[in-house]
Amino acid sequence: MNTILELASPILLLLYPIAITLIILSFTNNLFKGYQSVYVGAIIGSGFVALLDALKEANVFADFIGQTFSFIPLFSIGAGWVITGLIGSVIGIMVAILKKPEERKLDIGGEEVS
Repeated sequence: MNTILELASPILLLLYPIAITLIILSFTNNLFKGYQSVYVGAIIGSGFVALLDALKEANVFADFIGQTFSFIPLFSIGAGWVITGLIGSVIGIMVAILKKPEERKLDIGGEEVS
């Protein structure tokens, strides 16, 4: 049982933040008009820190990761992906605003997002 938990824990620490980010983005899709760059920015932001948490949990460069990225708020308790996901989504919104208006928008649930 301990072996299963040791193997599953890093994988779950990688997947859960990405899944939670996608769920939050799908609920707030109309707030940012479904711009793809918001999705990309948020997933990159949260995914990067989720990968670091997974590596730290698997004891791959754990001390180096803990010391190097301790400046990220909430990183020490495993929730640094929240802040970096928010930063990524804000960057995605700025990219969407600065980009051409014909940027692709994500259509969720068959509704046209304008």
